[in-house]
Amino acid sequence: MNNQQQLAERLLLFHGVSQTLNFGQAAIRLGVSKSHLSQQIKALEGQLSCQLFYRTTRLVTLTEAGKKLQSSSLAMQQLIDNVQNISADLHEKVSGTLRISVPISLGLAWFTDITYQFTALYPEIALQCRLNNHRINLVKEECDIAIRISDSLPDFVIAKKIGVMQEGIYASPEYFKSHAGIVKPEDLIDHRCFLHTNLLSQKEWVFKKNNQALSIAPIKSSLSFDIHQPLLTLAEQGKGVTRLPKYVAQQSVKKGDVIPLLADYHLPTTDIHALYLPQTNVPEKIKVFISFIKKIFKQQNMV
Repeated sequence: MNNQQQLAERLLLFHGVSQTLNFGQAAIRLGVSKSHLSQQIKALEGQLSCQLFYRTTRLVTLTEAGKKLQSSSLAMQQLIDNVQNISADLHEKVSGTLRISVPISLGLAWFTDITYQFTALYPEIALQCRLNNHRINLVKEECDIAIRISDSLPDFVIAKKIGVMQEGIYASPEYFKSHAGIVKPEDLIDHRCFLHTNLLSQKEWVFKKNNQALSIAPIKSSLSFDIHQPLLTLAEQGKGVTRLPKYVAQQSVKKGDVIPLLADYHLPTTDIHALYLPQTNVPEKIKVFISFIKKIFKQQNMV
């Protein structure tokens, strides 16, 4: 502990004694022993080269120097109290601007409702959502949290797993009025498929059935997009077959616009993470958002 730290600590102890003018009572209030308190006051007097208290067996009073120092110690104590109150408020009342980046397809599929629920629960938080798919730099882009769907993550961030992306194969009931059914993965080769551009570089597609892996050659796509919603639209219109995250197709399946195919076969899942910068004290707004979104993903069976 350096001299300034020692001085600050001793001033707070002095303030405690100056309020009670009783070393025993002050020691109890300050949570220290009476002997330690007496030693520190003597050390403070030596540090300041002046006597601060007149002491008798029955009475403790402030000297002229002690009275002058009392106002400074009071201001110091008030400053500490204010800082502690501010800290308590920050923890009790979650507020401020929270900037998040979300993949486009996930954002369009159902993040609107989720973010609305969050702001209703935390009205003091101003949520700013950006939909993009690029590899984000949280510092340069001034982003608090990035939601990313990938098993390859940067090393310089904290990554909290919040769920998994499950994929399926979809087409409309109308499509099969003029096309053969799809009962096994190899049948996809004979159909017109529309795929996300991320799938075009895959060397094989792997399905699992009863814990047995089945690999097929990658399906060729006659039309591809870098977001999923146009692929869903094409499938709904009966134009062909597509591979989509289940959260993208969920509402269309409920309405009967598309049906899931190859239900006995399962595609690999990809982890969904919330990324944020390393920091000594993670802001409460980041903690509550990640906790909230994890609960939503669990409710959607995306864990």
